[in-house]
Amino acid sequence: MNTSVLIVDGHEIVRLGLRSLLGKQKGLRIVGETGSGKHALLLAEKLQPDIVIMDRTISDMDGMSFIRELRDRVPEARPILFSACTDHSEIRDALGAGGWAFVPKGNSAADLLEAISTVLAGRPYVAGEWRQMLIGWDGSRRAQGRGALTAREKEVLVLWAKGRSLKETAATLHVCTDTVKTHRRAIRRKLRLSSTVDVVRYAIRNKIVCM
Repeated sequence: MNTSVLIVDGHEIVRLGLRSLLGKQKGLRIVGETGSGKHALLLAEKLQPDIVIMDRTISDMDGMSFIRELRDRVPEARPILFSACTDHSEIRDALGAGGWAFVPKGNSAADLLEAISTVLAGRPYVAGEWRQMLIGWDGSRRAQGRGALTAREKEVLVLWAKGRSLKETAATLHVCTDTVKTHRRAIRRKLRLSSTVDVVRYAIRNKIVCM
């Protein structure tokens, strides 16, 4: 099964270069590209990409805000920061917001491909001298993956536990049903729940809903 990739960069020449590089790689499939953060979020909800390769600066959104919003809307997508920005504090903030990897635009194509394969294996990646930024971050990323729900996942959990259907939940949250399905999968995985009954019991036990 091919890995789906969404490209988000404000420079057309960069998007063309990434499309050319990644389009030649076996197992990778470019599903979309855009220079707009808001458009990228809509595309991500519709296309459900595995990987989102993005610049730190996007035309109509701050990069960290984009990552947080992406995490809420499409929690299974894994953002890779591909940027000319090499400010350590900004990169660390982006990773802390939910980014999975950082590769400077001045680095080799091999670094970007290594980042993709590493992230797909469930591990964070930072290229070269910036690798020290992973110290103290990897653990929190994995802890988050085991249990912490995003704000949107919590909203889905409440509606799910109250018996709302996929369509009802999607209408309430103004998202598509596929997005709700993705959130439900993430909730089951993070909380280790196997059925709707388990979800209801969990919500009652933790006083998330009152029955």
